[in-house]
Amino acid sequence: MPQKLHLILKKIHWRNSVLFLIKTTITFKHPPETVRQKAKEGQFLPIKMGKNPVSFAAFSKGYQNNVKKKQAGIYIGVFVDAQNENWPDEETTKHIRSVHTYVKKLILGEKEKEKEKNKPGYAELYGAAVVGVAPIIYDPNDRKNFSKRIAKGQYERVSVPVNLNDIILLVNDYAPPEKKHGAFINTNEELKFALEKHLKNGEHKFSRAQYLKYLDDEIEARDKEIKKLDEDIVLRINNRTL
Repeated sequence: MPQKLHLILKKIHWRNSVLFLIKTTITFKHPPETVRQKAKEGQFLPIKMGKNPVSFAAFSKGYQNNVKKKQAGIYIGVFVDAQNENWPDEETTKHIRSVHTYVKKLILGEKEKEKEKNKPGYAELYGAAVVGVAPIIYDPNDRKNFSKRIAKGQYERVSVPVNLNDIILLVNDYAPPEKKHGAFINTNEELKFALEKHLKNGEHKFSRAQYLKYLDDEIEARDKEIKKLDEDIVLRINNRTL
């Protein structure tokens, strides 16, 4: 484990002892290992695109309810111009349809005429299943909270506006990805990067607190390995001097 990562994880050790005073187990409607096995057999869960836009507040409340119920899941929300008189025409739904198509490609993979050239998707690689892509009504008055760094170890809570076409990626109870200035991401490329990062880390399989505990256990195991290695080195040096 890189020394920098080791030190960072050591700093969050104290958080684990606090977080694990509460129940951290999450429940899956479709466990990742089941999703992965089914995907290998060519069976995939549907990725729905919502037809009825909801407010940012309603979307956030629904997510918070899932967190309270310890329900696992990957959810995606896209801000759309639902207040436009032309909604839902081709132009006002263009971005969310693009996101939906892109997400399906990421999860399902790519099938080629020659089977050996097939590219497995995130369902087969990681057991990932996206519940759906929901349209969120864009309101220029809506804002989101952001912890802005003002000095080393010091942050202030500020609010930043949401934007049309912003994308909210929610994986279990992890915070959604943000840009440096606090805004939500808004491109398919940023969505892929953020989702892939969660999946490669295995965070879709755990709650945030469970994942911190897993990392803490990894640190403890590595510390024991290092200690044993140090003891072996000292023993060998002593044997040579005898």
